[in-house]
Amino acid sequence: MIKQKLLVIGSGIFVVFFTGFPHLWSIYQPYIMESTGWSIDQSRLCFYFALITFAFGNVFGGKIQDRYKPSYAIWLGGIISTISVISSAYTADKSLIGMYVGYALQGIGQGMIYTTVISVFQKWFPTKIGFASGLAVTANAMCGFILAPPSKFWLKNYGPNTTFLLVGILVGLSWILGSIFVKNPPSYEVLSKSSAAINNLTTAQMIKTKEFYMLFVAMIASLLAYFLISPMAQIIQEEKGVPTEYTIYAIMIGPIANSSFKLLLPTIADKLGRLRILKYNIFIGTFGMILIWLGTGYLSSIGIVLVYGSYGGVLGSFPSITSQYFGVKYQGQNYGTMLFGLSFASVVAPITYGFIDGNNYVYAGIISFIMAFLLILALDKNTIKSETKLLVN
Repeated sequence: MIKQKLLVIGSGIFVVFFTGFPHLWSIYQPYIMESTGWSIDQSRLCFYFALITFAFGNVFGGKIQDRYKPSYAIWLGGIISTISVISSAYTADKSLIGMYVGYALQGIGQGMIYTTVISVFQKWFPTKIGFASGLAVTANAMCGFILAPPSKFWLKNYGPNTTFLLVGILVGLSWILGSIFVKNPPSYEVLSKSSAAINNLTTAQMIKTKEFYMLFVAMIASLLAYFLISPMAQIIQEEKGVPTEYTIYAIMIGPIANSSFKLLLPTIADKLGRLRILKYNIFIGTFGMILIWLGTGYLSSIGIVLVYGSYGGVLGSFPSITSQYFGVKYQGQNYGTMLFGLSFASVVAPITYGFIDGNNYVYAGIISFIMAFLLILALDKNTIKSETKLLVN
């Protein structure tokens, strides 16, 4: 049993690792622009298309693995991901629309794999679903850190076309391995009494609850600051007086904070409470935004790192929070639906730029964090009241 669990975890981490590939777009973008002449606005849409369709892939993959078995979702998601990445090898220097379609399909395929692995991990660790979720989402985050150096080498020496081909081959190998070993435990429905999943709600039942909408809006609000700050990270630091050659350090340390928060916070939340830790995480993000707003020099760099970390903490915490409120059985579909909050935040951020002048988007980030905190606070109080009523009855 232990050997099987290790195989599931190892292969699951390997396959979900490549679902973070779109987040490397900032490295690929300059090479694509140089070879095609496409503008920044045209080329960066590839990243947003992948992010928007990612939620659809989560819902689709979750439905397949909930109804049938995980390997089916990984097979289909893996095939879509592999074809879409390899197709970029033939469209990177020819067709902007082809790149858009390829990255949109990437998001679907990667979303199918992502939600499946999270759901399976939670079933193997029914009393530590925060830790289980953290393993999967951290592997996704580490893609940008680990795959960045070889991507830079390949892009510099072989160009984007060959690089996409090499990455596509690696993606293909990952899902083949994942489909063989990523399986539900034999007795996953027999959950311990201390597990968060006591009432298993279907997605149709979940979206009829007020808790879903409170969590959904809180997710959007707590992620918005990251999407406002991330594309501007270098410019913000330069305006605050950080030398250009040193701005890269916050951009490099940020993903490390992102990955660390994704694993550490949900793991700690297994002991101290998920909403409690999420409130602390939102406070950290708010403090980071205040440093960006009021700080000068390297204080702004620290603020950016804290916002990156808070982003990771949100994405690391929400899978287990979703299971806590709506159960593990339909976790694939349920969290996939909840993850539309990520897509909404990624769409709202560029729209916000159009309505707010200058650096006033910092205020929008602070306000959104405060809104998220109040929603989680209200949800926490409501949960305590409900549990008290159950104990009295």
